[in-house]
Amino acid sequence: MSRGERQRLAVAAMLVSNPKIILLDEPTTGQDEQSLKALLTLMENLIKEKEATIVMITHDMEVVAQYASRSSIR
Repeated sequence: MSRGERQRLAVAAMLVSNPKIILLDEPTTGQDEQSLKALLTLMENLIKEKEATIVMITHDMEVVAQYASRSSIR
């Protein structure tokens, strides 16, 4: 499996437990544009439908600008 495939599998395995808080550490790593958009759309839907909280650690400021409701740079 590629790194991106392993990351997607890890997210899928975590989502089985229906968590209310999800921590994503560098979710953009190893993802092509289509896979990343699918992941981030899924996270948006979880926020809206399940009222989940998503905490994302990333260096991809384009993703932050497009998807984050709040950000903190340290």
